[in-house]
Amino acid sequence: MTNQMVREAFTKAFDHKWMVAEPGGLFEGPSGKHSSRVGELKIGDIIKADAETFDPDNKIIWRLHADTPVGEKGNWMYAPVRGPKTAVPLNEALLKRVEDGVKFYKVNGKKGTIVRKEADMSSDKVQIIESGTVVSVVETTELDNGKVRYEIDEPVQGWVTSTQVDRWYKELPRSAFAK
Repeated sequence: MTNQMVREAFTKAFDHKWMVAEPGGLFEGPSGKHSSRVGELKIGDIIKADAETFDPDNKIIWRLHADTPVGEKGNWMYAPVRGPKTAVPLNEALLKRVEDGVKFYKVNGKKGTIVRKEADMSSDKVQIIESGTVVSVVETTELDNGKVRYEIDEPVQGWVTSTQVDRWYKELPRSAFAK
């Protein structure tokens, strides 16, 4: 999704909730980096904005809405326009999954990662997922040996090792927002 598409999605309604796609700061005022930094946003955090303006460097900055689960109402963050993407919009279906506890991770192993049928490392292999693939994590468990395993349901059902994935975000195609 291009920055222009993101901007169009936002300006059509302040009702969208967004998933943070790049770690960044929360600021106490609309001056962005010229204001005090009061918090951090992590990849995968959900935010909602209720106003936008420009900081002194002419970058668009958003004020967080009271419904934002991260940060506090009235804090500001840089908007996902002009340059690197800072957040991606969520539709109702994806927002429901996030509210149900699903988290998104990106496979980071050079050769991908093995998906197993069960959490146990000796269970049958289901598939190897390529590096860069986004997976949906629905459960976490720690094995007796201390290894943390994630149960995934997308793109296939099974279990992966936590060291083979990084916290990520889910980007939807523009068609996901058509009414």
